[in-house]
Amino acid sequence: MESNKTPDADGIVRAQQFEEGDVLMLTPPNDSFAADRYLMDFYDIRTKDLCSRMHLHTGMRYVRIMTGQETTIRISTLSEPKILPQASGETIVLATFIDEVVDENEAPRTRFNAVVPPCTWVDMQIPRGTAHQFNAIGKNAVIDTVHPEESIEIFREQAKRINMMAQTIFLESQQEPGGSCDLPSDTTLISE
Repeated sequence: MESNKTPDADGIVRAQQFEEGDVLMLTPPNDSFAADRYLMDFYDIRTKDLCSRMHLHTGMRYVRIMTGQETTIRISTLSEPKILPQASGETIVLATFIDEVVDENEAPRTRFNAVVPPCTWVDMQIPRGTAHQFNAIGKNAVIDTVHPEESIEIFREQAKRINMMAQTIFLESQQEPGGSCDLPSDTTLISE
């Protein structure tokens, strides 16, 4: 809606565009809600031909990643993730693999990857300062994310304007083409 693209009564622009997709702030920080909450509709890396960059946040995140038909999400991080089994005992697991990336100083780094298969949701906790990136392969992917520490920061600093990118630090200066974050051809998406 056009009204989400202009500042509201609190000066908040609720709709923004990020590298990964279109974002809508569902709930801004306020005295009665302990966090702010966003919904992001991911871009398909094959259509946009761009990968999101590795980045970190100065505040932690709680994230629910959801995929629809014919869509996967590649989660990449520079820290080895801890993947817990489903409480329901289902047999769907996240495919994982390791690859190497070269930073801007041409130093190699190990990148840990997990793949969310089609028609699946995954809950994540991302501690502050954890380098990560999300890339959707397909057009049916969203994340619902809650930022509890952003509210604390907003109120502590008595910010007059909320900027959804305020806590984001990019570790790369340029975005890579879509093929560089596609899945390896031998990736098995569902295993038992």
